[in-house]
Amino acid sequence: MKNISFESYEVMADDYAGHVDEKPWNADYERPGTIGLVGSVEGRTILDAGCAAGWYSRKFLDMGAKSVVGVDFSPEMIARCKKRLEGYREDAYDFYCHDLNEKIDFLGEECFDKVVSSLTLHYLEDWKIPMKEFHRVLKEKGELVVSVHHPFMEYLVFDRKDYFKRELIRDTWSMNGKEIEVEFYSRPLHEIINAITGNGFVVKEISEPMPTENFKRKDSYNYEKLTKRPQFLFIKAEKI
Repeated sequence: MKNISFESYEVMADDYAGHVDEKPWNADYERPGTIGLVGSVEGRTILDAGCAAGWYSRKFLDMGAKSVVGVDFSPEMIARCKKRLEGYREDAYDFYCHDLNEKIDFLGEECFDKVVSSLTLHYLEDWKIPMKEFHRVLKEKGELVVSVHHPFMEYLVFDRKDYFKRELIRDTWSMNGKEIEVEFYSRPLHEIINAITGNGFVVKEISEPMPTENFKRKDSYNYEKLTKRPQFLFIKAEKI
C-alpha cells in the first residue's frame, strides 16, 4: 500500500519536533481533546499508534502509565521519539518504525489497556487492518481513542465536490520557511464510524471540542474560526 506523506514527514521531522509542543493547533486544541477522552492512564499499558515525535508517549508516562509502545512509519520521527524519552527507565517504553497499513504482528494479543491514535488515520486509505489490529492487541474492554481530520472541515476548506467520496487530498504546509506538500484521505463521517464499529468496537463518545483560551492568546483569528467550525473529530470506543 502507498505510504501517504512519508517523504513529507521525513523532511519536516526536525521542524515538527521543534514546534509541535507549543503550536496552538496541537497544544491548545487537538491535545486537550484527545487527553480528555483518554482519561486516566495510571498503571496502564498504552499503544501510541502514529507516535510522530513522541509527545503523547512522554505525556502518558508523565501521567503514570506503566509502559508505552509507539509505532510510526517515519524513521526520522522514531529517532525524535527516542530522543524525547531519554532519561526514562528503559522498560517503560519502546518504539518501532512500522506502517499501520500492515499488521502489527510483532505485538502480542491483548497486551494494551488503551490504543491512542492522534491525527494519523487520515493518512491511511483503508482502515480495516489497523482497526482489526487495534482490537487484537487491546485487552478485554480496552479503549481506543482517535483524532482525525473532521470531514466537514475537509469538505469546506478543500472545496470538495462530492462529500460521500473517499478522496486523496493534497495540501501545502509551511514549516519554518519551507513549503511541504502533504497528502491524506478524506472520507464521510459514516465511513469513519463504520470502520470502528464494524471491527469489534462500540463508540462511547464523539467529541468536537472548542479551542482553549490559550489558543486565543496565540492566534485569535483561527480561534474564532474554530469556535464556529470544527477542524478535528475525536472518537472514544471500547472493545467488545
